Amino acid sequence: MAKKPFNRPHLRVPFDPTTSRFTSVQAGGGKKKFKQHDRASHGAKLQNEFENALPPDEEQDAVIRVEFLSEPGFDLEIQSLDSVRKGGYELLNVRPGAGGVTYATVLIPRKSLKHFRALFSEYIAKNTRKGSPAHQALVESIGTIRRA
Repeated sequence: MAKKPFNRPHLRVPFDPTTSRFTSVQAGGGKKKFKQHDRASHGAKLQNEFENALPPDEEQDAVIRVEFLSEPGFDLEIQSLDSVRKGGYELLNVRPGAGGVTYATVLIPRKSLKHFRALFSEYIAKNTRKGSPAHQALVESIGTIRRA
């Protein structure tokens, strides 16, 4: 195939070309920072707040709305709060609040309550292969749980 001549007089490059090293757009960001907590007391606190956020058994709503609040000045691990395919729970909204707190409202079907109960129990009792608490990124990013 013959090369077409570059005949575009309307396109001008007003500077001399330079070379630069490749930089990936996917790399970086560093390790996420979260507030360090005493594992047992923080896990127990969140378990208690989660149970208190649930409506009484007489209310037979198919879904429950729960609000998760981040620690002030720290990000909430919101990707872990949205799992329509796996657990059926769905992140409804995320909004910033006063004092650097992030609010996330999650819609949880009754059948998925056991997932959240297990999440806090595993955080308290289990370690990952690397030795850190199970579900550490999510649980330690949560400061408070309440009913939405």
